[in-house]
Amino acid sequence: MKNFKPLVGMVKGKIPFDAAVVQKNAATIAANLEKARKLFPEGSEKGEKESRAKPEIWLLEDEFQDIFKTAVQRARALSQVREAKDLAPAVMALGKDGCGACHKKFRLPKK
Repeated sequence: MKNFKPLVGMVKGKIPFDAAVVQKNAATIAANLEKARKLFPEGSEKGEKESRAKPEIWLLEDEFQDIFKTAVQRARALSQVREAKDLAPAVMALGKDGCGACHKKFRLPKK
């Protein structure tokens, strides 16, 4: 979330556009997504920790992994943004096709 804040701030015009910040934060988001992909191996659905992960993660594993792949691709595309006019569409694509798609289908709401 902390890597999204400056990007959203730039999109909303609350923070001046800075391509270096976009590149750094988007690269971190992509790296974190790559790590997160590996947090749900077969058998982890029976973990002892309380989780907001829906059982569909393990029932629809291929779809789950495809969304992660898309999210990583969108984050990498975001890291290539060099002009302010290109930022909002790239952030929206990552949010809609990556993070949002996964959270909507595979994440339980907060209690």
